[in-house]
Amino acid sequence: EGARGRGLVARARIAKGEDVLVEEPYAAVLFSEEVSRFCDFSFKPHKKLLRCAKSKVARYASREAQAAAWKSYYREECKALVRIQPHLPSPMVRLAARMCWRRRTARESQWAAVCRLENHWAKFSDRKKLLLAEMANRVRALLEGTDYGAAALDPDPADPAFSVKGLCMTLARLLCNVHTITDDELKPIGLGVYPVGSLANHSCTPNCVQVYQGNRLFYRCIRDIAPGEEVLISYVDLCSLESERRDFLMKEYFFDIGAEAEEEGDDEKIPWLKFVQHRPLRALTYIHFCNNWAVYTVLSWLPTFYKDSLKVDLQGAAHLALLPPLAGLVVSAVAAPLADGLIERGVSITVVRKSMQSIAFLSPAACMLGCILSEDKQLSTWLLPLGLGLQTFSFAGLYSNHQDISPKYAGILLALTNIFGSMPGVIGVPFTGWLLDHTDSWTISLFVPCLFFYISGVYIYTQYGSGERLVLNNNESSSEE
Repeated sequence: EGARGRGLVARARIAKGEDVLVEEPYAAVLFSEEVSRFCDFSFKPHKKLLRCAKSKVARYASREAQAAAWKSYYREECKALVRIQPHLPSPMVRLAARMCWRRRTARESQWAAVCRLENHWAKFSDRKKLLLAEMANRVRALLEGTDYGAAALDPDPADPAFSVKGLCMTLARLLCNVHTITDDELKPIGLGVYPVGSLANHSCTPNCVQVYQGNRLFYRCIRDIAPGEEVLISYVDLCSLESERRDFLMKEYFFDIGAEAEEEGDDEKIPWLKFVQHRPLRALTYIHFCNNWAVYTVLSWLPTFYKDSLKVDLQGAAHLALLPPLAGLVVSAVAAPLADGLIERGVSITVVRKSMQSIAFLSPAACMLGCILSEDKQLSTWLLPLGLGLQTFSFAGLYSNHQDISPKYAGILLALTNIFGSMPGVIGVPFTGWLLDHTDSWTISLFVPCLFFYISGVYIYTQYGSGERLVLNNNESSSEE
């Protein structure tokens, strides 16, 4: 839609680790330095490759692969290479020529899909157009003398692709859509044209990665994709600086990720109604309230509890009050890698978030029950800090869930849930004091409300929480760049 052009959209839910797309190349070529290591037809490595006796260039893993290549494109290419020996054209020139020879055996619909790919010719500089014209002449020279050399490569009958202009259009499509094929170690070994795969748009937060088995292309999910969500890959190295990515994409693909973000900026309407209607977000809001009730009330009243109930002096109580945040530091160093490791092993994000949050609530609840039932004051001194420390598992549950629901609006979602999450600091602390004055019981005033919110929070979140992304529209993922 709009400036983004065409794209790929999921019809149904696709789980993390599944293949969205598997495609054979319309045409592919090995880099010159790799022809002695990989099969020219399948791009698979082989210890003993069979070399073409005539051209002495292409090598094959088997007689079957050689016969398939000969039928598809190499019968014509072999003639051309023998004619121009000992010179070997560049991979881009050979790839453009193979596209021509490939049309002889491919279905017409496949060629039509190639012709519909964007070429951005009008946006090229004059210098780049001259370079493409020089390459087009080299392609034409390679095609001459072959049985299928004069075939029209351009869909416009008035503009045959065997002309320099037609070949320039083919080369322009290659520049904008060619894929760099890599081996198992992610080392570039060649170039390929994938008409369907080329439709995938770029994102700096992609949901798929490119994987190659030989020259076969796979788009593999790195997270769950919801129905109606666009399939996105990255055209650049995501480890590079944003400024470098922006310059490269503008230079090579003629779009500006920074300009899109600026254009969307303040004029885009925030979908408040969808946020309110989203039940997992409402569940998240409730457990944010439950989480902070225990944090605010226990931390605020902990020194007083130590002093009055456990008969610890005020200075000792102040020192003991430092134990919960210290325990939290230790637990957070365990919770985050644990959650990430589970997700990497294929456990769904929803299961991981619910598991982490259940630990964050049930662990301190068990510690509080221990304080209530135990008559050992020394044990209670350590159980409360331990429980609050274990509540730090919320970092891998509650506080990560906003990003799962909508990476683009994660900050806004956190602000929304935190409105209710801050209320325990306003009403919970004085309410605990009021109950303490009227009941003179730490169990009723401090522990029972916390236990209620812990247990009810676990129930609500396990029933209604989710790590699935909220799809606001078909373009939400693309605007997250």
